[in-house]
Amino acid sequence: QACVAGAPAVSSRLVLADLGGCEKVTKSKADEGTAAAGTGTWAEYYRSRRRLHEAVFINIGLFTLKKVISALNDRVVAEREGKPAPYVPYQDSKLTMLLSMALGGEARTCVVVTASMESAHATETLQALRFGEHCARVENKLTLQSADLVMRVKTLDDKIAEAEKFIKENERWENKVEIRKDIDGDERILKSVLVGAEDHRQQLEVL
Repeated sequence: QACVAGAPAVSSRLVLADLGGCEKVTKSKADEGTAAAGTGTWAEYYRSRRRLHEAVFINIGLFTLKKVISALNDRVVAEREGKPAPYVPYQDSKLTMLLSMALGGEARTCVVVTASMESAHATETLQALRFGEHCARVENKLTLQSADLVMRVKTLDDKIAEAEKFIKENERWENKVEIRKDIDGDERILKSVLVGAEDHRQQLEVL
């Protein structure tokens, strides 16, 4: 998005994530057909456990997501009480790394929790509803600081590139004679120095 009045451009990212439910092995039967070690080749052993490994990784990702949401809730409480913000473990799983921009900071996030009315899934339904309740407590602040920062960095990069271009086109080496006082008399020393872009080089150092 860009404002015709010349304001900094604003970029957005839409993240859609369909999260799986709890992969409880006793219900999903992900361990059915798994071969025991030594009953066949290693290739057959790992192939038979592929679905079980997938269920394990799903549960690890969901557990890490729960920790991230809890940490974000703790951060809200810490800000209100003036305490240091706790660490949010986004890096603990690939799922939370991918969703990090959508969970905290300046994101606007909507969480839809689906549940089953069957009594056999009452435990999972209650856990899902509690997770949704935790998500609802997270508070994000929507600002345009990121866009403004990107604009300032771009302006700074343009100034640096302009100074470097001027230095490359106009700077040159010149030989100058320097007179040094000595006991035996004046000593003339020939030195090579860069000239032609002294002001731009100082500006580059400041930038």
